[in-house]
Amino acid sequence: MTALATGGFSTHSASIAFYHAVKVELAALAGMIMGASNFADIYALLVGKRRRLSGEINSLLVTIIVSVSLSALILWHIGITWSPYNPLREAAFHAISAVTGTGFSISDLSKAHPVWKLILSLLMLVGGSVLSTTGGIKQYRLMILFKNLWWSIKETVYGGVIITRCVGGYKTSQNELLNAFAVISFFFLAWMVGTIALLAFNPEYKAIDAAFEAASALGTVGLSVGITSATASFSAKAILMILMLLGRLEVIGFFYAIEATKRIMKYR
Repeated sequence: MTALATGGFSTHSASIAFYHAVKVELAALAGMIMGASNFADIYALLVGKRRRLSGEINSLLVTIIVSVSLSALILWHIGITWSPYNPLREAAFHAISAVTGTGFSISDLSKAHPVWKLILSLLMLVGGSVLSTTGGIKQYRLMILFKNLWWSIKETVYGGVIITRCVGGYKTSQNELLNAFAVISFFFLAWMVGTIALLAFNPEYKAIDAAFEAASALGTVGLSVGITSATASFSAKAILMILMLLGRLEVIGFFYAIEATKRIMKYR
C-alpha cells in the first residue's frame, strides 16, 4: 500500500533494508513504478480503451532507465563504501525510489558519497506522472520543457515553419508552456531557499545534506541522510514542514491562493 501510494512509510526503521531480499525489493520496485505512473493511462491500457495516451509512462520509463544506468556507472567509478550491495542494485533501488517519490531505502544514505546525494536530490525533484500519487515537478512538465527546446531548434533551423505543438497527442497552448516553466522555476527556487534556510538556522549541517533534505521534503519523498528525525531542531522541522506543504501543492498553488485572497479582500 505504501509503495503504490508512494508514501515510503515502513513497519521497520531500516525500511526495505530490513528484509535484505531481492524478491522484496523487486516487489517494492513494481509497486513504486505503478504508483508513479499515470493512472488514466494504466486504466486505458487495461480495458483496451482507445484514447491518446499522455506519454508519461514512456517518459517515466526512459527517465528510470537513463538514471539507473548513469547512476550505476557513477557508483562503480566512485566506489561504494556505505552500502553492502553492488552499484547496479544500489543505483536501481534508490534512483527509482527517488524519482517515484516513494522514499524506500536499502542502505544508510547519510554515509553516501556527495555526488550520489546530489543525483538523488535532482531525481527527487523530478517526480513521476501527473495523474499519480507521487510529487515533484512531474514527467508531463519535463516533456513540455524538452519538446519546447526541440520546437525552438526546428523553428530556428527551418525558419518560418509552422510547428504543431503537441504533447501526448494533445495540442499544447502557450499558457500550458508558461505554466510548466513557472512550476519548474518555482520548484528550484523553493529548493534553493529551503537549503539556505536549513543552513542558516543550522550551520552544523553540511550543504549537500541540507540540499538533500530540502529536495526530499519538497518532492514529498521521504529519503533522508539523518537530518529529518525526532532529534532535529525546531527550525529544521518547521522549514521541512513548509517545504512538504509547498511541494504537495506544487508551489505555485500558494501564489494562486495569495492572489485569490487579495481579490476577495479587494471586493469585500
